This record gives sequence, structure tokens and C-alpha cells, in this order.
Amino acid sequence: MGSMPAASFEALQPMTVRLVLQATLRQKFPGLPDPLSTKATSVGELLDEQHIPRSEAAIVFLNGRQAAMESVIHEGDEIRLFPLLGGG
Repeated sequence: MGSMPAASFEALQPMTVRLVLQATLRQKFPGLPDPLSTKATSVGELLDEQHIPRSEAAIVFLNGRQAAMESVIHEGDEIRLFPLLGGG
């Protein structure tokens, strides 16, 4: 009765991930720890937790593959964020 299912317990534990900001995002959001500890379960939650507006990340890669804000993250993952790039 008093035990918590393993999946629920694991979701409460912080995990370590790498959040790599590319181009202008590095200057806009300096000082992120690398790696960082998070309780987020998705890319979007991680951005919210780190106070990075989701609209700032035009392109997201998760472990080298294009991803979405809803993509689930796991221990040891690398998330790379790219801003909108202007040109002319």
C-alpha cells in the first residue's frame, strides 16, 4: 500500500543532461551548467525549467536527431537548440 510504482518513482528523480545553445542563444542565455540536473521529462519542460522561451528555439536536436518540444528526454541526453537564423 505504501510503495510507489517504479516508473513514478523514477520520474521524480533528477537526471543529468547536456543543453547546448548554438549561435545567438549562447549570448542570450549565458551561464547554463554543463551538464545540468533536471526533473523535466520533455525538451519543452527543460526549456521552461531553464527560463528559455520555447519560441527562442527554432530548431531542436536530441542526440543528433531533429526533435520537437514534446520529445521525451532521458539521462545522459544531449539537447541542442538553434535560433531562427536570418539572412539576406
